[in-house]
Amino acid sequence: MTTRGRGRKFGEKQSYPFPVWNGLLEHRKRLKSAIWEFLWCLDATTNEKDGVGLVHGGAPVKAERIARNLEVSTRTIKQNLRRLTTEGYLKLRRTPYGNVIQVMNSSKFGIWAPHKRSEESISSGHREVKTSSPPEVKNSSRTKKTQQGTRSKKKNPLYEKEGFSEFWEEYPRTDAKKDAAKAWAKIDPEEHPQVMAAVKRWKRSKQWQKDGGEYIPYARRFLNGEYWKEIPMEMQRQETAQSEEREMVKARVPA
Repeated sequence: MTTRGRGRKFGEKQSYPFPVWNGLLEHRKRLKSAIWEFLWCLDATTNEKDGVGLVHGGAPVKAERIARNLEVSTRTIKQNLRRLTTEGYLKLRRTPYGNVIQVMNSSKFGIWAPHKRSEESISSGHREVKTSSPPEVKNSSRTKKTQQGTRSKKKNPLYEKEGFSEFWEEYPRTDAKKDAAKAWAKIDPEEHPQVMAAVKRWKRSKQWQKDGGEYIPYARRFLNGEYWKEIPMEMQRQETAQSEEREMVKARVPA
């Protein structure tokens, strides 16, 4: 594993590489200035499914947030997102809290892993290199470990815990699934309805809706921190106001 580039910074954040195919250069006439919004979406893609990348795991993203990151106007962001959608690079779904952004033909994850290829030609400039898969080693410990790892990845028993699939489908942030499953396993099944009700309540809160869901915690943190036992601040205020109003009404009604 290479360590070259470690320690680089992008503003105040850690900088890291993500793949961009050189074929993107052929799309310059279609992309034009929208290339920056497209790269932002690639960088923000956290999940992939069947070649479709989910920006921030499918959480809604407001144009204002992208505008702050790229230091351009919100109007420019909206125009370029429309261009990317029209040209087929992105797919947007509008919600009250922003756009759910999908990157079409995404291939961000897993491309660095070695692929088994049999006498496949790879063009590299004017040079052609042929590679073949390594000979299979029977009964090797590495092969067994790889097979065991593949099976465990496909059938993680944590994901089969009672109620987890419903919770994961309801929770608006869909990254770090394994950690979330571990946290869910610690919850008493009798408290599952309370947790589900809390998720729906928090999804309506201003805190979770702000900036396209930027402040939604990881599911693991929501569960381990017992946030599901808390009530959003604005809802607490609303309940307090309603309670005070009921008390005032009772005080005015003669006994």
